[in-house]
This record gives sequence, C-alpha cells and structure tokens, in this order.
Amino acid sequence: MVDFHSSRPGHDLRYSLSGEKMKKLGWTPSIKLTQRIKQVVEWSLKNENWIEL
Repeated sequence: MVDFHSSRPGHDLRYSLSGEKMKKLGWTPSIKLTQRIKQVVEWSLKNENWIEL
C-alpha cells in the first residue's frame, strides 16, 4: 500500500483556485455565483434525462 499523502505533502494546495488572474485581465462574472447555482439546479430539474441515477 502506498501512502500518497505523505509522499506528496501539501499537494492539495496546487488545486486551490483564485480569481486574481482573471481580475487582472479585466474579467468579472456577469452573474453572481448564487444566481448561477440556482440556474443550474433549475435546469437540472427540467432536464432530468441528463442526470444518470
């Protein structure tokens, strides 16, 4: 058994996201995150065939 966590300490840090580079390029989201989540949930409920259970 290989303990991947101790062989790569701190490896999860590289997967964190930051919007700083996008901001520096002048990009801003056109819709708030909470509104976008609501849209995704509503779309998913209307399009159940896309969701495999």
